[in-house]
Amino acid sequence: MDGDIQFYLDLISKMSAGGITTGAVIYAIHRKIKGDEKTDNIDLKNQQVIDNLVEQLKNERHENQDLREAVERVAVERNDAVRDLGSLQGEVKSLEAQVTILTEQVVKLEEENRRLCIEVRNMREQFNTMMKYIQDNDKSK
Repeated sequence: MDGDIQFYLDLISKMSAGGITTGAVIYAIHRKIKGDEKTDNIDLKNQQVIDNLVEQLKNERHENQDLREAVERVAVERNDAVRDLGSLQGEVKSLEAQVTILTEQVVKLEEENRRLCIEVRNMREQFNTMMKYIQDNDKSK
């Protein structure tokens, strides 16, 4: 009799939740056919164990589904972050190129400013020289 129980327990342990229920039903039918009080008490305890195992299996499957969904959400967020990072890296390279161009323009403008300052200084000197010449000529007349 213990061999029968072990056979059914081995069979049940290898099955899914639906298979476990089917195995339990088959085993219950077998016990009904054989039926004695001691066996019925063992069957009741075994059925309780099976019911607990089926419930645990359902709970674990539900938890696994929740975890899968969480992993999928994290993967989507990671992919979005990677895409955003790539976009930002492209923008940084573009801005670096613009900074290089603007820096070159600033250098050119500084050189042009120095040249114009020298030119203005020379023009002032020429103007002052001309004014002095005019004043000197006016005095001599």
